[in-house]
Amino acid sequence: MAGARAQTRPSSHYTTIERLRLHHLRWGPASGPVVVLLHGLRAHAYCWERLAPSLAPPFQLLALDFRGHGESDWSEDGYGTAAYLEDL
Repeated sequence: MAGARAQTRPSSHYTTIERLRLHHLRWGPASGPVVVLLHGLRAHAYCWERLAPSLAPPFQLLALDFRGHGESDWSEDGYGTAAYLEDL
């Protein structure tokens, strides 16, 4: 049972894009087909913690913290759909 629990925990990763440090969570095998999980306006990547383990494997799930959300940096360049798409 402890081994199954360990597999349901995501790994945490950071990527820097134009001085902006963005965070995402990853579940599932690195070799699996990628599914990107996007949160709502007042949420963050961790909102997927209950659902993600039931989808991975076989999928590699990537849950992004948009700029200014969760563990991603705040942006001096602004927010909005265009900025979020650029980050993605």
